[in-house]
Amino acid sequence: MGENISIVGSLCTALLTVTGAWANPQVVKTVFPTRDVVIAEEVLTPSAAGDANAAPTVQAAIDRVAKAGGGTVFLPAGAYTIISRVIVREGVTLRGDYTARAPGRGTLLRITADKGREDAPATFSLERGAGLVGLTFWYPDQRVPDPVAYPWTVKNAEMSANDNQTVDDCTFVNAWKAICIGPDGNELHTFRRLRVCALRTGVSIDSTTDIGRLYEVTVSPRVWSASGLPGAPEPAALGAYLLGSETVAVDIGRSDWEYIRGLRVDGYRRGLVFRKGLRGVTNAVMADSDLSGCGCALNVLALNQVGFSAYRCVSDGIEESFRGDVRFDAVVQFHSCRFNGPVVNDGTGIATFQACDLSRGAVRAARGQFLAQDSALGAVSLGADVERARLLGFDAKTARIDNAAANGDIMVSARNSYARRCDSAGGR
Repeated sequence: MGENISIVGSLCTALLTVTGAWANPQVVKTVFPTRDVVIAEEVLTPSAAGDANAAPTVQAAIDRVAKAGGGTVFLPAGAYTIISRVIVREGVTLRGDYTARAPGRGTLLRITADKGREDAPATFSLERGAGLVGLTFWYPDQRVPDPVAYPWTVKNAEMSANDNQTVDDCTFVNAWKAICIGPDGNELHTFRRLRVCALRTGVSIDSTTDIGRLYEVTVSPRVWSASGLPGAPEPAALGAYLLGSETVAVDIGRSDWEYIRGLRVDGYRRGLVFRKGLRGVTNAVMADSDLSGCGCALNVLALNQVGFSAYRCVSDGIEESFRGDVRFDAVVQFHSCRFNGPVVNDGTGIATFQACDLSRGAVRAARGQFLAQDSALGAVSLGADVERARLLGFDAKTARIDNAAANGDIMVSARNSYARRCDSAGGR
C-alpha cells in the first residue's frame, strides 16, 4: 500500500491549476497506447499545485472549445481534484490518457464534489453530442462498509434534442452511482469499454426513445479492490457489502431497443434489472454476456411487448439466475444460454429457452407460458396457473418434471437419446 500511496502522491504534484494556452488542433502524444490518433483543440497544462480545484479550469477550456465549434479538450496523465461540477458542452469531448490495467497512472479525477448530497446534480453533465473518453473517476473519501453517498458521477444534461452522449474507455473506481441517462428524454447513447464499481447503482438507463448501446461494460467489485489506489478495500469486505445491500449493476427503465453485448457483472445484489420507467418500458437484445455471482442475476419486472432476447449468455444467481416478477407480462427469449441457480417465473408473460442449460438450478413456473426446447433440464415444477408449457427434446434421465398441479395446455416430450447437454451453452 505504501507503494500505491507513493504513486498517487507523485500524481498529485501535477494537479491542474492554470489554463493551457489556446492552440489550434494538434496531435497529442500519449503515455499509454490508444486505438486512434488523439487530436485535441486544447491541451491543458498540469503544474505543481496541491489540492486546488481543477474543475473551473477544465470548465473554461470546455466552454472555449464549444464556442469555437466543438472538439476535444485533453487532460494529460496526472491527478485532477474535482471539487465542483463540470458541464461537457455540446460537441465537446473531454479526454484523458488512459490505461485500464493501472487506472491511477493515467488521467485520474479525484472527486470530492457534493459529498453526502446524493440528490445534487451530477458531477459531470453531458450535453448532446458530448463525450468522455479515457478518464478514471475516483472518490478518495469513499469507504465500506459505511459508504458515502454522492450524486451521479456522469449524467446527461437536461436539454432539448438530448442525444448522442458517449462514455468510452473509462474506469469508475468507487462511485456511489456511476452513469445515468434519463429519465428526461434522450436518444442514441453509447457506453463502451467501461469498468465500473458502484456502491449503489452502476448504470441506469431510462426514457431512451431511440437505440442505446451498452458494449463491453464490466461492473465488478474488482474494479475497486484491485485498483491499487489508496483505501481500496479487501475483496471479501467489498463483496459482502455489495451482495448484502440494495445494489444494482445495470438498471433499465425505458429504452426503445437497448443493444447489449459483452456485459460482465459480478457480485451485485441484482445484476441486470428491467423495470417500468418514467415513460414506459423496454425492449432489448443481449449477447455474449455474463451475469455472475449475483443475488438475482437477471430480474425482469416489466418489458414492452417486443420483449427481451439473449444469446450465448451466462446467468448465475445465488437466489435466482432469472426471475420474472409477478408484474412481468411480456416475453423473454433465450438461446444457447446457461443458467446457474433457480429460474423463476411468477408473471403472466412468456419465457422461452432453446438450446439452453437449465439443469443447474430448479425451474419453477408459477404462471404464464413456459417453453424449453432441446435444452438440458433438471427439476422443473409447473404450477396450477401455468397457461401453456412445452418441454420438448430433453434428457429424461436427468430431468425431473412435476406438472401434477398444472391445469393448462401442457406438452412434455423427452428424448432419451438426447446427447447434447448444452454444456457449452453460453459459449464457455
